[in-house]
Amino acid sequence: MNLSIDHQSHVPLHQQVEQLLRRMVKQRAYAEGKLLPPETELATRLCVSRSTLRAGIEKLVYDGLLIRKRGFGTQVAPPTTRSSRMEAWDSFTREMQSLGETVEQFSCRCTRRAAPGWVGKAFNLRAGSRVCALERVKGIRSEPVVHFMSYFHPRLGLTGGENYDRPLYEVLREVCHIEPAESHERITAVSAEAKIAKALRVLKGSPLLRRERRVTDSAGRMIECAVNHYRSDRFEYTVSLRRDA
Repeated sequence: MNLSIDHQSHVPLHQQVEQLLRRMVKQRAYAEGKLLPPETELATRLCVSRSTLRAGIEKLVYDGLLIRKRGFGTQVAPPTTRSSRMEAWDSFTREMQSLGETVEQFSCRCTRRAAPGWVGKAFNLRAGSRVCALERVKGIRSEPVVHFMSYFHPRLGLTGGENYDRPLYEVLREVCHIEPAESHERITAVSAEAKIAKALRVLKGSPLLRRERRVTDSAGRMIECAVNHYRSDRFEYTVSLRRDA
């Protein structure tokens, strides 16, 4: 592969580096685990600074296409692992599509039930109040990977007869005429309980990522409380932080 960029182009160098790296990761050797050339070597060959090269690498790491290991090197992320970004919360289906995966819905069940204590407290409901509860299992490559459990504020007026084959927040926008605006997240590592293990086809006690979510609308009113469990052998979470100058 020709490792070069056009220094006379109007396209910024860091964007050209990113585009080059995206072509590199599609090469068979790199896809099969070959390490990318060291940063110093790549920067020299491309006649760019290490900071410019690193910006391109970090973008692909952020997108889940590369992984970096201190003292080892940089290589293409294994296909069995998907990187889910913290801020990508409003559509699991679209997030996976952006990574080239087709999402399959294995099960979907919507019922009305008494709100669990923590949900009732978050919604400021009286004890025993009933809410709409949506339980879904989704997967990729014919394999279940995420168990979603959502509870919705009674104010939304959901009946359970809605079509949840579409992304959830599309349904809320169309049926309830609301716009989810902010999500407060809490990520923990847990062992799979029997019910979740069965749904995700893993052994009881297997490690999972538990993502607790509380979603509000633009007026700050509670919309949804959710607890989602991700198979840790298929997902990792990435967070990018930037310090203001």
